[in-house]
Amino acid sequence: MKKKLLFTALAALTLSLVSCGGGEPAIDQDNPQSLAFYPTDEGTYLVAQGESKLLSHIEIPSTYKGKKVTGIMEQGFDGSKVKSVVISEGVASIDARAFHGCTSLVSIVMPSSIASIGRDIFNGCTHTYLRDGEIISEWSLIHIFYKGSSSDWAAVNIIEDSYFLSQFLYFYSEATPSQAGNYWHYINGAPTAWENA
Repeated sequence: MKKKLLFTALAALTLSLVSCGGGEPAIDQDNPQSLAFYPTDEGTYLVAQGESKLLSHIEIPSTYKGKKVTGIMEQGFDGSKVKSVVISEGVASIDARAFHGCTSLVSIVMPSSIASIGRDIFNGCTHTYLRDGEIISEWSLIHIFYKGSSSDWAAVNIIEDSYFLSQFLYFYSEATPSQAGNYWHYINGAPTAWENA
């Protein structure tokens, strides 16, 4: 009797796995990148990497399941293998160490809606290699493409690292810049630094 019950239970389990596609999880149409979204007390979401750790390009959406995404969690993408990140307009905060240890991160597009940036958001974004018997460590991040102007940037509450951020910061300018500085625009949908600005 016990063997018959066990066989029946196993058969039912096998049938249920086959009927739902072999047990493979369904793709969430609202979340094709498998990011993790955490609800806030304000009825919005904060975002983190979830199962997206190995993606080379990540787009942080402005909404998830009809609610606003307002921030990137503290250490939200810690250790991710991401190379480029685009943060949608509407996201207002990047919490401390959000991209800590992202050693492959080369560029990030920040919206003009960013109002606060936490401590050490790009700490550990370096790659290390051996050259002539010496260990060399360099920043992997080379472009922070900000969609706002320099006056917009001046209003952002930055906890620290403003010197570091300014070294890689580019301001958006669709037309050829008329003054010296770091500026960028889109070429065929890709963020690109203006030459000789």
